[in-house]
Amino acid sequence: MRLPLIKRQSGHRVIRRECRTLSPDQFRAWHRAVRGLKETYIDSRSKYDLIVFYHLPQTAPAAHFGPSFLPYHRELLK
Repeated sequence: MRLPLIKRQSGHRVIRRECRTLSPDQFRAWHRAVRGLKETYIDSRSKYDLIVFYHLPQTAPAAHFGPSFLPYHRELLK
């Protein structure tokens, strides 16, 4: 099971914002995006579930406990 690769422009900066600080329009856009992930399937699993799967400790044990925390999450946000 593989996530599709998304090509991004080099130098594109991703900023993670706390959802409670979003404006109403930004929150609606975020909610639509998450709902879209839950409603789009790859090999009988939603894209949302695939992101969760690749974020589990059993799948990515160093994601939260070690020096790879920041690089792992930078890639996850792309």
